[in-house]
Amino acid sequence: MIEEKFDTTGVKHGTLTDFVVYPNPTSGYLKIQGQEMMQITSYNVSDVSGKSVLSGELTANQIKQSRIDMTSLKRGLYLVKLSGERINRVVKVVKE
Repeated sequence: MIEEKFDTTGVKHGTLTDFVVYPNPTSGYLKIQGQEMMQITSYNVSDVSGKSVLSGELTANQIKQSRIDMTSLKRGLYLVKLSGERINRVVKVVKE
């Protein structure tokens, strides 16, 4: 399900309500699971300075779940951008 929301400029934003990203904080693998997972095709992980540190393609398995391997990243705060044809969502993730 995609909810439509508008900011103060009147620009419409889609908000995903049908998938979860967990565990957060994570010490290794970040999991993405839910109905909307089938629409997500790629990810990009950036550090707080905006530098891209990890990216790739996502494919969901039969239980509509995928994962991102963050084991090689240092501890800290990261922005994970999940993208697809009609989806763009950024999630803040803490790496322990």
